[in-house]
Amino acid sequence: MIGICNTWSELTPCNSHFRELAEFVKKGVLEAGGYPVEPIDIHPSVRHLDCLFEKLTLTDKVAHAYALGPERVEDVMEMVRIAGGLSHEEFDASPRMYTNINSVSPLKHDWPMLDGAMRLARRGQPTVVTPFTLAGAMAPVTLSGAKWAPNTVTWTGNNRTHMVRVPGPGRFELRLPDGAANPYLLQAVIIAAGLDGLATDADPGKRYDIDMYAEGHKVRGAVTLPLNMLDALRAYDKDTTLKAAMGKEFSEAFLKLKQREWTSFVSHFSRWEKEHTLDI
Repeated sequence: MIGICNTWSELTPCNSHFRELAEFVKKGVLEAGGYPVEPIDIHPSVRHLDCLFEKLTLTDKVAHAYALGPERVEDVMEMVRIAGGLSHEEFDASPRMYTNINSVSPLKHDWPMLDGAMRLARRGQPTVVTPFTLAGAMAPVTLSGAKWAPNTVTWTGNNRTHMVRVPGPGRFELRLPDGAANPYLLQAVIIAAGLDGLATDADPGKRYDIDMYAEGHKVRGAVTLPLNMLDALRAYDKDTTLKAAMGKEFSEAFLKLKQREWTSFVSHFSRWEKEHTLDI
């Protein structure tokens, strides 16, 4: 049993957003079906066994494996198979459980996470890929929310489908950062952009009170973000204000490094090209 409480009350309206946050946490726990609090009194080597056993015997939630090593992933798949009374072939035939992995850079994942994703893929089980700096504090705690990142520059009130959310006076939420960002450079760029906006009294544009998931196509004239790294690098190279804030030496080195990464990426013969351009 998981108890979730918050410090909101009629006497402390300044913390009213905690109540809303607690509701999202509750929904996330119900949807994900994992165990958000680690039982630290159980040794890490067998903790996942105890937790999954309780989950399989006491709940009806979909099983989740933490991709933190081959043993944990294999143990969870085998326990789910046994609990369902399935043969190995029956287990592999359709999704029975899942894992989620977090990207830490545009082209890299931690080895245990990639290993876990591949082990599940070999047995027909799904993997949810979420960016490191998005899931959790900067997005809904549900997996469906964590997978979505905006690419249109719009802002709104208390609405989580836009790039910038302003739920009330004195508070805003930037929902853009994702796994393609270096978490250290990310903070520096946000601060630099904010300072420039204050100095130039920048116009944030029109407020949109619509669901961008369902009605985003109705927005006309809003700025859109680059759709690939090359376009992003070109935009950064043209932004003299941001380059000055980040420093000439850094900007030149960053552009050179990332251009090299892009060249390496596009030089790779992809699986899509093998499947669609080769007549073999």
